Order: sequence, then C-alpha cells, then structure tokens
Amino acid sequence: MTWQEQLRQLDEALAAGKISAEDYRRQRDELLSTAQSGGAQAPQTGPNSGPFPEPFRWSAQAPSAPQQPTSESTQFLRPATPPGEADRTQVVPNAGPPADRTQVVPNAGPPADRTQVVGPQQGQPWPPGPQQGQPQGGWNQGPDSYSPPWGGDADFGANQWSGGFSAQGPEVFDESGKSGKGKIIAVVAAVVVLLAAAGVYFFVIKPGSGGDPVATDTSTAAPTTTTTTKKKPDPFGSLIVPEGRTSGPKTYDADQLATTKPLPTPDLLVLKQAGTTEARSVVVVENEVTTSMWAFKSADPAALLTALETDQKRFGFAEDPAIESSVPVYKSTQTSGAKTITVFRSHYATDTEVIRVEVFAANEADAKARFEAVLTEQLDHQAPQ
Repeated sequence: MTWQEQLRQLDEALAAGKISAEDYRRQRDELLSTAQSGGAQAPQTGPNSGPFPEPFRWSAQAPSAPQQPTSESTQFLRPATPPGEADRTQVVPNAGPPADRTQVVPNAGPPADRTQVVGPQQGQPWPPGPQQGQPQGGWNQGPDSYSPPWGGDADFGANQWSGGFSAQGPEVFDESGKSGKGKIIAVVAAVVVLLAAAGVYFFVIKPGSGGDPVATDTSTAAPTTTTTTKKKPDPFGSLIVPEGRTSGPKTYDADQLATTKPLPTPDLLVLKQAGTTEARSVVVVENEVTTSMWAFKSADPAALLTALETDQKRFGFAEDPAIESSVPVYKSTQTSGAKTITVFRSHYATDTEVIRVEVFAANEADAKARFEAVLTEQLDHQAPQ
C-alpha cells in the first residue's frame, strides 16, 4: 500500500470519527516523514496519470463518537521541476491556528497535474466534537435546567437559580453594598415624606391663633344608579314571544304540518279534520320550564276550539278552577320516563284563529307561575272573540 493510500485512509478514519484529531496529526506526520525519507514511492499507473490517486469526496456519516473537526486542509502539489527532486507535500492551514508544515519535493518526472484535497466547505457536515480547552455547556446547567413556558418557579432544575446565575466573577453579579445604599435611600425618602406631612398639618390644616379654622367640605354626592330594562321580544302576529331560549317563531302550512309533524298525532288529526290551513308556533324554554304557544288558522275557529277541548280530555286534561282567568284552564299530569310532568293548557278563539297557551315542567309550582304570567300577557295582546 502506497503512502498516498495510507494518507487517504487516515483522512477517511478522521471523517468517520474513528480516530481523534490528535492521533490523526501524529499519524499523518509520521506518514509524511516516511514518504520524505523515501520509505514509500508513488506508483506510476500510466503516462498521463499523476503520482497521486483520484481525490476523494467527503461523505456525511454518523460519527461513532464526538471528535474535533480539523481546521486544516491538505494540498498536494507537484510543481514542474527538473528530475532528481522528491515529491513535495504542502500542508496549508485553513483560517485557523497555525499547524506544522511538511514539504516533500519531487525528484523525478515531468510536470504533472495538481491534485488538491480541500476540506469541506461551509454547510458540509463535520464530525461534531468539543473544542479543546472549552467547557461543555454553559452556566453550570444541570439536567432539565429550564422551565417550560407553562411552568412556574418550582419547575426549574435543581442547579438553576440556586443563588442567581453561576458567578462569572464578583464584578458581574455582586450585590454587596447595593442593599445598604437602598436602605439609606428608603430611610431618607421616608423622613422627607414625614416632614412634608408635618408641614402641611401645622401650616395648612391646623388653625392658626386668632384665625378661623379652615372649613372643609365633607359632603359627597350620592351615586346615581342606572336601571336598564331589557326589551321584550317583538310579538309574532297574534302570539307573544315570552322571554327565554327559543329557536325562533315558525310557520307551517297544511302540507308541512303533515310532513314535519310538529304536534302529537291526535292534534294533527283534529286540525286536518277542521280544515286548518296554517299554524304558527313559538316555543320557549326558561329555567327548565317550557312554554308552547300556537295559533291555528281555520275557516271555523269556534268548531276547531270545541274539537280541541273535547279531544284533550282523553289525555287526562281537566279544568282547573284554582287558576282564575277569562278563558278555561286545563291541567294534566303526564309521565315522561322517571319524571312526572305537570301541564297547564288553555284554548280560546279569535275571529280567524284558535290560540293555544301551554306550559309544562317537572316542578308544578314553577309551571303554574309561568302559565299564569304568560296567559295574562297573551290575553292582553290578543283578546278572545
């Protein structure tokens, strides 16, 4: 194996991180010294070939251990010199600390091509390694010596903020002497404030001899309170819109009543038999109490009213005399799962419609109070015929 091949293998070993920079320089110097003394000759492979092998390319490889990247680039030159001279190898430092220079002057052969092995350019990977003489890390940080953005002081590492940053010299973080000056300044400021307060008291507030005391106005204006009244929802035709959560007023024609089925089937049959052409509804939920308002448009409102009041009796609705009103009020108790629901309902007719006011809830008292308030407001908005 020629010394050029040995040198190339040495460079590859350094690039792969198999040897350290110190071993690389030592073995390289020994190899070049052997070549200079004539211990190895460059083989001639052809008339047009130079004494050196083809230059190799640096390849990015995962280093097995962190090593020091070399700051030198090795340049092999074969100048045009007369026969009898030995090969010359020149080691040129690459913008780094000075390095040893070994020259081997060629001793035979005509001028040949120049082969230059250049270190990786900026952006090419070097095997990572710590620089000699420099400590790893900074500020004496320990494991996990940082706090996540969400963490508080308790999340810092044990070595972080143990007494400020790790001291880099007494002139950097020395706090001695500052606390004493701060205390002096605070005491002086307190004395000045006390003297100023005493002067104001004796010369302004305290009445002088023979003079009238200074009168002070201690009367304060009573704060004014502003009461804002929440605007009630606008009515929906002949129906009021009670306060609460609602999906909005809706209007159904005869076909939509049959397809969407917004009411129980018995009610839909009664409406269809009575020739109902339109129905409008407002459903509101407030504090677990549901209010259902309906207006059924019919050619004969009186007949529709009679049919609805008669049909509801089979569902347990009975007139409730406890609620005083100008229209009949009916009450029923229904079962929904594990709950018992109390329903209050009233119907009355106008010139073109039949109005239904219905309130139901699990709490009978809440349902009754809500029903009485809504029915009173509805009768004020649209009186019966």
